[in-house]
Amino acid sequence: MPTILELQKQEAQIRRLIAKKKDRGNKLRAKIATKKKELRALEEELRKEVQGAKRNYHRSTKDTPPRRRLKDVVIDLLLAAGRALSLGQIADGIKKSDFAWNPENPKAALGTAIYPDKTTFKVEGPGVITLANWGREKKRAAQGNRLQKTSARKSKNKPRNKKSRDRKCAYPKCRKPFHDSTPTNTRKWCSDKCKAAHRKERKQGSKDTPKARTGGRAKHSPKRKKAARSGNPHNNSQPASKVTPSQVPTQQDIISQVLKDAGKPLSKEEILQGMGRKGYEWKSSNPMAALSVAMSPSAMPGRKRLFRPVGEGLYWFNDGTVASVEDSKSEGRQSRRPSRKDIQNMLMKFFKECCERDSAATTLNTELYEAYKKWAEDHREPVLSQIDLVQFFKEAGLWPETNQGIRRWTGVRLRLVTPFKTLPTVAAATV
Repeated sequence: MPTILELQKQEAQIRRLIAKKKDRGNKLRAKIATKKKELRALEEELRKEVQGAKRNYHRSTKDTPPRRRLKDVVIDLLLAAGRALSLGQIADGIKKSDFAWNPENPKAALGTAIYPDKTTFKVEGPGVITLANWGREKKRAAQGNRLQKTSARKSKNKPRNKKSRDRKCAYPKCRKPFHDSTPTNTRKWCSDKCKAAHRKERKQGSKDTPKARTGGRAKHSPKRKKAARSGNPHNNSQPASKVTPSQVPTQQDIISQVLKDAGKPLSKEEILQGMGRKGYEWKSSNPMAALSVAMSPSAMPGRKRLFRPVGEGLYWFNDGTVASVEDSKSEGRQSRRPSRKDIQNMLMKFFKECCERDSAATTLNTELYEAYKKWAEDHREPVLSQIDLVQFFKEAGLWPETNQGIRRWTGVRLRLVTPFKTLPTVAAATV
């Protein structure tokens, strides 16, 4: 067994080693920090050098014309000749010009540069080249000459004097001189107080002074006089007499009037005959199909069903009485999506009447929604969407399970005897 002194010696050695490693680590960290500083300084110097080189390059290339391409030289030669040229003639013209081009085989180099560009050049024969569109190239050449002339004229003109930064305040009551030190050189006022006071006075002045009439037709033009005679609301001498859309009878109005006059359910043929007696003419080539569309719920105002089949091929009002189409129109106009509270009350009523909780039961979402639609039609309530029904069930503490796109609810089932009412039947009245 080692003695206490030996253990203390070992501990002291270990501590000395740890201290040495810590010192070495601190020295390495200090070296890394200094190297990082040097790298940052080098990066900053390089960035400044690159920016200076870019600035000098842009300054040097600002006034120099763009470099000409071989294609542009060939186009200029063809425009100067005004006709098709052979590859040899084009090569001789390029050599005579100041264009730096000296290939080993000029004709082959010209062929590889010109033949692929079919939108600009056209081959007229073996080794003979012409322009594909002479008018377009002439316009481009004229435009290039015009630009060169304007650039030369601008270079001859003296440079414009820059806007002075010493100016007076724009506020009429101040007019103190100040120096504009903003980068954009667009300051107008000497202080923010003058700026606010000037803007406030301008706003008040624009409110007090009436706006001038700018443009537009004259007040007493013939068109305005005609509009005034034909029912302008400002023309009190001749009030307007217009027929509003609500006064025009619709197909549903005429169908309801025919049923009212008969006082009993009618077939589609009898309804068509009654509408013909009332002077209604169908624009469709198939009046029977048009009548079916007019009596469908999609054609009703507010999408509320007004007519329903009763018996074999007979039709009557949906509520079993001689209903008014005007009342249904007003209901359709006033019908809006119910509030959140009304939706909760409606769905809670449906849940209490048609559903019950059962921890071992599972019910399809489609079955629940079909039962709800029947319940809503029976109680004459607006049919809500499946989203509202799903949200209500989730808020009630239920959660759906979806498998292969089929949604099921666990913990709820439909009652065996659902308390749906039966629609009232209408007995055919005897004539």
